[in-house]
Amino acid sequence: LEEVWQLSYEKPPGNHLLPLLKAAQLSREGGFSQREPQKVAEETQAVGLAAQELEALFGKATTVTLKWYKQGLEQCNAVARIEKPDGRGCGTGWLVKASDFFPDREGMLLLTNHHVIPRAVSAKDAQANFQTIDETFQVKEIVWTSPIAELDATFVTLDGEPKTKSLVLHDEAVEMTHPPEPAPRLYIIGHPMGRDLEFSIQDNHLLACNERLLHYRTPTEPGSSGSPVFESQRWRVVALHHGGSATLARIDGVSGTYEANEGIAIPAIRKKIQAG
Repeated sequence: LEEVWQLSYEKPPGNHLLPLLKAAQLSREGGFSQREPQKVAEETQAVGLAAQELEALFGKATTVTLKWYKQGLEQCNAVARIEKPDGRGCGTGWLVKASDFFPDREGMLLLTNHHVIPRAVSAKDAQANFQTIDETFQVKEIVWTSPIAELDATFVTLDGEPKTKSLVLHDEAVEMTHPPEPAPRLYIIGHPMGRDLEFSIQDNHLLACNERLLHYRTPTEPGSSGSPVFESQRWRVVALHHGGSATLARIDGVSGTYEANEGIAIPAIRKKIQAG
């Protein structure tokens, strides 16, 4: 519709049809859904306007998916591509409210993997590019880090504060459902292979979890390391993505391996920090 009919968010019928179609696509399994960073704000506004118009005509019940889609787009503002000094992407990071992890700190921190920004990094070695708000900041200092073999997490400060909100964390640990209930679905927003922002939405069911780890089938690629992992209802972050394998050791009580991606549960990171 966009390529052949040249529909756009700027004028009808695209400003009504595209938000509905893309909201339906994102709420179902459909593969990587790429977003041009410069157009995310435009798309977010168009989705919001479409939701308001439909709500006025048909009531609130018909706009749930559109509002959910708009909320998903808004998360992009807090997700950054971690870059080397030459601008090449090497991972993903995202903004957190500092007090969510460190009660005595104020402001925001950037959270990513230890293997994306290791302890030896200095300010000149990494920068955070928030593409959708067109802001780039140098990494200033490492606040806390845990090695790859443990939680593979690093919190850093930046040399400025992005003009956006931090991501919201889920207060409760993720739990597996039991048949006939379907397994929970998870979403990832990141920069696979150093590309622009993408939603990972295909085959995205939770496979297994414990107090420390989540295993899921959400497809990712190198460069997704450090991405936020969202639950599917209200876009709250449940884990820090850090890798995957075709032969990942199972954590579902069955011996052997499976093909899966792995994230570090947010409560596990909080618990480790509190323990000192």
